[in-house]
Amino acid sequence: MLSLAADLRYGLRSLRRNPGFSAIVILILAVGIGANTAMFSIVDGVLLRPLPFRDPERLFAVQEVMPKIVLLAANLPVSAHHLREWRKEWQAAEQIAIFNTSTVNLTSDDGDPERLDIGRASAELFPLLGVQPQMGRDFLPEEDRPGSDKVVLLSDSLWRRRFRADRAILGKKILLDGEPYEVIGVLPPGLMIPKVSELQSLHFGDVNPDLWKPVAIKDAGLDPIGNFNYAAIVRLKAGIPPAQALDQLNAVQDGIVKRYIQQPLDLRAALVPLQAQITGRSRQGLLLMLGAVGAVLLIVCVNIANLLLSRATGRRREFAIRAAVGASSRRMLRQLMTESLLIAAIGGGLGIAFAYAALAAILANAPVDLPRLNEVHLDARAIAVALLLSMGSALLFGLLPAVRIARVDPHNGLRASGRSVTEGRSSGRVRSVLVALEVGLSTVCLVAAGLLLNSYLRLLHVDRGFEVERIATVTLNLPASRYAGMPQRAEFIRKLLDRVKTLPGVSYAAISNLLPLTGEGNNNLIDAEGTNVPDLERPVADRRLVSEDYFRTMSVPLIEGRFFEPSDRGRLVGILSQATAQRLWPGENPWEKSFAMAVRPTRKWSA
Repeated sequence: MLSLAADLRYGLRSLRRNPGFSAIVILILAVGIGANTAMFSIVDGVLLRPLPFRDPERLFAVQEVMPKIVLLAANLPVSAHHLREWRKEWQAAEQIAIFNTSTVNLTSDDGDPERLDIGRASAELFPLLGVQPQMGRDFLPEEDRPGSDKVVLLSDSLWRRRFRADRAILGKKILLDGEPYEVIGVLPPGLMIPKVSELQSLHFGDVNPDLWKPVAIKDAGLDPIGNFNYAAIVRLKAGIPPAQALDQLNAVQDGIVKRYIQQPLDLRAALVPLQAQITGRSRQGLLLMLGAVGAVLLIVCVNIANLLLSRATGRRREFAIRAAVGASSRRMLRQLMTESLLIAAIGGGLGIAFAYAALAAILANAPVDLPRLNEVHLDARAIAVALLLSMGSALLFGLLPAVRIARVDPHNGLRASGRSVTEGRSSGRVRSVLVALEVGLSTVCLVAAGLLLNSYLRLLHVDRGFEVERIATVTLNLPASRYAGMPQRAEFIRKLLDRVKTLPGVSYAAISNLLPLTGEGNNNLIDAEGTNVPDLERPVADRRLVSEDYFRTMSVPLIEGRFFEPSDRGRLVGILSQATAQRLWPGENPWEKSFAMAVRPTRKWSA
């Protein structure tokens, strides 16, 4: 122990004798360790840690698969009609829950009207996840029915922000889209419901609505081959293998086809572990980033090893004297490795501080589709990794220089001619190998970075097919209590657009049910007039509802035909994309041809 303390004191004096060298080595090591620690914190929080729910290994995302129908996505969200059959016949499922998201307008006397995100969930969702409200109660099964669903759970953030954490809010009613809803509870802080469907609306990452209400599906909205509108999570019974559960579910799917659809259809299901479903799209990118910063740390270690070898030339006489007075190679090796560990310890400490700052910056600018960011922290696991990286780095950059110095010949080291040509060439060859290794690693990183940068630049210059400059968007959500039917909504929209068009600086104004690049809207089967294609083999088109000036507003070019005009209101006319037109009429001019959409009863549209 006394010998170790002496080595530490000697190491500190050695660092103080060369403050410039010590500062450079410690700082570059701190950057390498800090970057790796910050990146590990993200990978750990997003990919490695179990989900913060009860028995997460038994939670699976459920999706439906209909390859013949769906050309845009192989996996679909869940049909509420099919869910009812699953609940009756799927024996492997302990609990199944569905949910989706939309928006509502909150109005009250004690604040301005506010547009909020709302989750619509079946009564099983929060018990399935093991989530208990911090105040109040959860949904009751009888509340998950039409007419009995006028209850809401508030998120912790909305409760504190809008209602000032008033505990007396329980039992009170709030107006959502003009209708009263009773507040029955407040959810715990930091709750993030995982996104389990690529077609879930509103959110690209985790789902964090401001409030929740029961889904309360109406029987009139159930369709055995439509309305795939819900994300679904299942908790399998203990001891049931996923493969067995999927076989049972596919048998239920076959029964649904025979009883309700009665057409040749391959209706299947997919079970994906919930954690894999949440992190699937992020896994490859995060692991690539972790590998990149790991390569940077390796380059740092090689660079420091080269610096230490260069510095060793000036210390050969020092260690030759120690060898001459009886110090063993093992003793000198321990001294040199103690110095390297001291450098690594100081660099690791600064690296942890750097990781705190780097992690805050990364989280503030992270992509919106990166899940579980609320679970990313620089905790004890990350600090332990930083310490391991520090010790491992000390071995990588310190061992080779220490071995070469500790094996110095005291006779050659003490002679003025001790720096022989042979020794110089040997040291030069080792340093050349290290430089070559460093250059090779740097080249790999630069090539990878160049490829990624090239892909990014190409994405920035992809022709979107519309203009984004000088275009402003506003999202509207009309309350059903005031605008109950389409005539009232259409009249409001016409008046709104007429007034907006008169504003200074406005060239065009239009409205659409979905903005571009915000996901799929209303997928419909489509067919050309005069063809006899079975329903379930017809192509699928994404239908958008727009006003007559929409394409002029977005500067979308017209290849053939004309834009909408005010005289088209109330008529079944449509503008097709070039790809859809070619699918319906290959090699033909689609102008004024008719097509059918899967709207009951089937109606003919003009292209």
